[in-house]
Amino acid sequence: MQQYPYYDQLAAQLYWQAKKIEELETDLIQLKNELSEVKEQRQIHVDKIEYKFDQLKIERLEGTLNIGISPGGGKQVEEMIVEGKEMELSDPYKSQLFQDAKDQVDGYMNSDCLRDIQNMEEKYRVIFGQEYREAIIDDLRKQIDKRIDYYINLLMKDNNSGVDPAVVAQKVKRDMMTAIERHVMSKVNKEEQQ
Repeated sequence: MQQYPYYDQLAAQLYWQAKKIEELETDLIQLKNELSEVKEQRQIHVDKIEYKFDQLKIERLEGTLNIGISPGGGKQVEEMIVEGKEMELSDPYKSQLFQDAKDQVDGYMNSDCLRDIQNMEEKYRVIFGQEYREAIIDDLRKQIDKRIDYYINLLMKDNNSGVDPAVVAQKVKRDMMTAIERHVMSKVNKEEQQ
């Protein structure tokens, strides 16, 4: 009987390829199932956002972005008192100042904030993805009014001659950039520890 080593080798190789394809199909099914589970878990839920005014800081983002700041021993914005009395937005000057600063911050949020987040990602070599970036922006948006109010009260206390809405807006944007950078750095540090 004549042996055909070439055909034996070909048969062995076909057998190996069939086994490999079978393994890959099993892995593919498993990956599809895991992807389905991840898609189902992608719901973003924001429970409670606490405001402490020391510094705007992102502590973690696990479905929820918690940002907190706290000067003056943890006083809330509602508790801030200027010259012995609470400041309210019913003051027409303060209302206009608030709206002007808010318009400037909203303009930043609508145009440049996403770009700045992407620049931070590039700087720290991390990628969040569009949905995660939007979650960060949404959580920051929820804090804009209180931050503007905080800086208006602070600046009005220090400067009786008037407050520039551009200064208020700049301080709020600076706080947001600090928060974003700290969040990106904590994300990078967390990934490096794993």
